[in-house]
Amino acid sequence: SLLVLTDQGLVATRDPLGIRPLVMGELNGATIFASETVALDVVGATYIRSIDAGELVIVTANGVRSEKPFPPLHPRPCIFEHVYFSRPDSIVEDNAAHGRSVYDVRKAIGAELARESPVEADIVVPVPDSGTPAAIGYAQASGIPFELGIIRSHYVGRTFIQPGDQVRHLGVKLKHNANRALIAGKRVILVDDSIVRGTTSLKIVQMMRDAGAAEVHLRVASPPTRHSCYYGVDTPERTKLLAHRLDVGGMQDFIHADSLAFISIDGLYKALGETQRTDARPQYCDACFTGDYPTRLTDADDLVPEDQFELLAERMVAAQPGKAEWQLERVYAGTNMGILELERRRFGEAVAAFRQSLGASERLVAAEPGNRDYRGQQLAALAYLADALDRAGQLDAARGQRLRQLRLVERQLGAGPR
Repeated sequence: SLLVLTDQGLVATRDPLGIRPLVMGELNGATIFASETVALDVVGATYIRSIDAGELVIVTANGVRSEKPFPPLHPRPCIFEHVYFSRPDSIVEDNAAHGRSVYDVRKAIGAELARESPVEADIVVPVPDSGTPAAIGYAQASGIPFELGIIRSHYVGRTFIQPGDQVRHLGVKLKHNANRALIAGKRVILVDDSIVRGTTSLKIVQMMRDAGAAEVHLRVASPPTRHSCYYGVDTPERTKLLAHRLDVGGMQDFIHADSLAFISIDGLYKALGETQRTDARPQYCDACFTGDYPTRLTDADDLVPEDQFELLAERMVAAQPGKAEWQLERVYAGTNMGILELERRRFGEAVAAFRQSLGASERLVAAEPGNRDYRGQQLAALAYLADALDRAGQLDAARGQRLRQLRLVERQLGAGPR
């Protein structure tokens, strides 16, 4: 969404896919635009309507007019607005969630999560504040009591976008504190909106254990975040996303939970009022979960090898049509090799970074052996390093297989046209 203020007036427009929200309101005769309805509530404005995907609204001294300058496209509003970005007291008008409050949607997500991933426990505890509505829904659907087992300080900002692990660890500690009298001896279900790097989840689970929890089960009100967002959200590069590096079992081991479960992608769509996700024509942008981006990522580094090999395939087939099938096989093998080489470089850099982090944490532990935070950082660095080394080993094995595949294709090409 975009707002442009000029000497002649105000121009507001929403992208043709409607990925980001934009609403229009009125206050004392003035036209107001905002990213969500709660902003209008705060200033006392009256909500008029949501701006359509691809719509251009021009406000001048002569009034307000609307234009549709872009070719119509199937809208793909961001599904993560319902999971995390929008405030719970906002109203979102898109697709099947037309006119529903974000709070109601998040409760429905929690209820669906309870149906998909039940577990025996004594209390349901939200990771505040974004996990609270989903935790209420989970508690209501499961019949397990909802309790505020974590108290949040509202003077600390977001932690998942902080640049360094040490800063994030400190931010989590300052941001949350366990309600020990409530947690001790209980089987706890933690409900959070998402897992990005895993830093917050690791510390929160440990916080529950330090407070005396008998069991800690983590339930997440979104599918695993395996892909980066390129549409205005400051999420890490893909290699730093925990769900990209590890499967659910590996993530559970990493954060030291007794169990870990995410809502399914179809379950998320059901909570939004859809029957299921329409794979051929998705109702929302859910690329952070599925990798199905609604636009071509022209500036994404990890797509460059594929794009270049596609161009090479077209040229080779045009030059030697008699060997087209095997030429394509060679291109596909080369594509896979290119992607693997890129991954190996990234994991090589990751291994070096994690070794450095481990060395720093070990020095801190040596200086203060009794410091729990330093020992936690050492354990986290060890886990990251082990994961990176394991993945690098898998990539080396995969590279050997691809090389053998490429050699077989080359031999077939040398045998003559098909």
